[in-house]
Amino acid sequence: MQTLHAPPAASIAPHPALSGAARLQAHIAKAGITQAAFATRVSVSKGYITELLNGTKRPSLALAVRIETESGAAVPASSWIMSDPAEMLIGRHK
Repeated sequence: MQTLHAPPAASIAPHPALSGAARLQAHIAKAGITQAAFATRVSVSKGYITELLNGTKRPSLALAVRIETESGAAVPASSWIMSDPAEMLIGRHK
């Protein structure tokens, strides 16, 4: 019987479902704009965008929709929904 081994961690592809924060960071970089400029476009402070990117805050539904609209759907509102039920239990949602 042959023993199967898992591939080294470095060769495992990242999970395709990116968080809202990761998508927003990528969009801001790709668009070549500053966090402050994006914040102005969605009517929040630069500090709030920083908190979204750091994962210390989650946007309201209204803000998530504004982000989706401003990013041309690169950051869907649904990307901010918690996918790990454990996040609710340990209070990681803010």
